[in-house]
Amino acid sequence: MKNLTKFPTTWFRQGLIIALAALLSLLYRNAYAQSTEKIDLNLQEATFEEAVEELIKKTDVNIIYNNEEIKDLPKITLQLKQVTVEQALDELLKDSNLSYQKINDTIVVGPTKDDPNPPSAPGFKQTLRGTIYDKDSQAPLSFATVQVMTTETVKGAITDIDGNFNIPNLPIGRHSIKVSFVGYEDAYVNDILLGTGKETIIKVSLSEQLTNLSEVVVTASNGEPINEMATVSAKSFDAEETKRYAASISDPARMALSFAGVATTDDASNEIVIRGNSPNWMLWKLEGVEIPSPNHFAEEGYSSGAISILSSNMLGNSDFYTGAFSAD
Repeated sequence: MKNLTKFPTTWFRQGLIIALAALLSLLYRNAYAQSTEKIDLNLQEATFEEAVEELIKKTDVNIIYNNEEIKDLPKITLQLKQVTVEQALDELLKDSNLSYQKINDTIVVGPTKDDPNPPSAPGFKQTLRGTIYDKDSQAPLSFATVQVMTTETVKGAITDIDGNFNIPNLPIGRHSIKVSFVGYEDAYVNDILLGTGKETIIKVSLSEQLTNLSEVVVTASNGEPINEMATVSAKSFDAEETKRYAASISDPARMALSFAGVATTDDASNEIVIRGNSPNWMLWKLEGVEIPSPNHFAEEGYSSGAISILSSNMLGNSDFYTGAFSAD
């Protein structure tokens, strides 16, 4: 019975070891394939930022750089075929004072130094502490991201409610960090020296990121007639103007009597005369649809009147034409 129980356990352990080995092999192949993948790169008067975006698009490799360090780089024109990411970066940075360093799946571009990361003392670790704050208001920034750029494994921290962060177990030596936060420009701090004597405490300020927007054009349409074809003898007024005009009683038809060339005899006949023409030929439209005369007390055959059933409470802009109607 003991032997029968032992065999399944042995087979299970062997199967688990084989599965883990296959998984590690697959991960290694993916990482190796990404680093050795060859691409074509064709650039014409492109900036370094545009060139990096093209590399990221074609390889999915994470490339980090400081905008201040690349802003003076000249435009790039080159054509490369079947090259790796490292070979492409060598060509892009060939005539500059910048170099790159690969940390796991991330490539960091920065200034070239004789020995940017001297060997760390074996076995010694130290903690990096600090505070992230707004450069203008000096207020602490909560939930900002702090990432160490000089370790083989990705290390970092998120600031607390007071803007403080704590990154323990960093190797002794010089390190560089990147600080980022939504709405702020990324900040890079280089050559932070970690010693064995005590923890290193730093303060980093972030500047707000300004974004230039395209121009905004404001066009005034107040007073323009609704019908764009009516450019002559047309007046336009809104409900607010109707309420403010003396004796209009919130009636657009009464307000129209103030225009040049418009007259009325009296309220008894309730008719509007435009430039001496007969009131029989007035035309009323509501939302572009011809309607009968909306007047109270209109005499038979008349299609006009200074007292109407129209209320400014139910109207938007009104157009009044003292000439012939334009084509719709």
